[in-house]
Amino acid sequence: MRRLVTRLPSYRKEPVRNEPDVVHFVVNLPLEQTAIAADRHAPCTDASQGHRHASKLFALELSHPPIVRRVTLYNDDMKVYISVDIEGATGIVSFSQCGRPSNEHYDFGFARRMLTHDVNAAVRGLREAGATEIVVKDAHATCKNLLVDELEPGTQLISGFGSGKDGMMDGIDESFDAALLVGYHGMAGALHAFMEHALIGGLHRFWLNGKLAGEIAMSAAVAGAYGVPLVLVTSDLAACKEAEEDIDGVRTYPTKEGYGRFMGRLKHPSETGPGIQGAARAALEAASAIPPCVIKGPTTMRAEFRNVEEADLPAQLEGVGRIDAYTLEWTRDNLMAAHRTALNVFNLPMRGRQSGT
Repeated sequence: MRRLVTRLPSYRKEPVRNEPDVVHFVVNLPLEQTAIAADRHAPCTDASQGHRHASKLFALELSHPPIVRRVTLYNDDMKVYISVDIEGATGIVSFSQCGRPSNEHYDFGFARRMLTHDVNAAVRGLREAGATEIVVKDAHATCKNLLVDELEPGTQLISGFGSGKDGMMDGIDESFDAALLVGYHGMAGALHAFMEHALIGGLHRFWLNGKLAGEIAMSAAVAGAYGVPLVLVTSDLAACKEAEEDIDGVRTYPTKEGYGRFMGRLKHPSETGPGIQGAARAALEAASAIPPCVIKGPTTMRAEFRNVEEADLPAQLEGVGRIDAYTLEWTRDNLMAAHRTALNVFNLPMRGRQSGT
């Protein structure tokens, strides 16, 4: 038996279920450093079977007991993307708090502070897990909600509205190792979900390839189109369950539990801060085991509006069919093409609502 001769820096140990004598070590090493080891009982594993940015996976035996079955080596750079909505944030129960800056939304300042609190907790956890670059996309309403001067130093913020091509996931690309959704809400009709709705105001229900879907599923699919796994969703309990049902391997953290659309039991910020931080750390550490949510081939989307006039203008877009007075449907060659048509469909209903004034 040969011994591991490279001295390991910081690492964590993970026991292997049902194998008490086996330990999985996860180690952060620079790409140029390698470890040489051998194990008669478990062959070396090709890196393509692990995380797409892993440098190598080694199988080795140091001593018995315990057996160290494999060491996962990551490169030093770990880039993470966070898309941020607001309805699922700590302490928020109604649109009067979190809509946008106006007299109708009297508690918007509080909502901004709570949202920034949740994002900062996620950033701290990601850095504990080794993230070296974190990009945050403010994705609620006009996308000017987060308090940039109160974000964790070094965090990059994408703010504002009107020039993107990927909606709530603007700024993501193939260079990211993982994605998080912070403060998201449940899809339209989700029971006991705070402020549940379907992507935009005026939209009643939305389907992705024949399955009812919301912003969580849509954002996960956009991340997956770039090969990026969605590793964590923070929201209310109902939306967390929705994420777990729709996305393989995703971790969740509930900030509150809804009794109805505008009422429920809230966790104190002193609890959600450490909770989100720990969940983000654990989610990024598990990223290599979470596959991207990839939708292959032609993609069909269907949108049902609440009012007939909201469907009138988007029904005139090329390739968009009208199923009935309220409902539109379109099919494109791939998920991203269908998603970009959706953004155009969603931008036109406001003009339809104004046509009756």
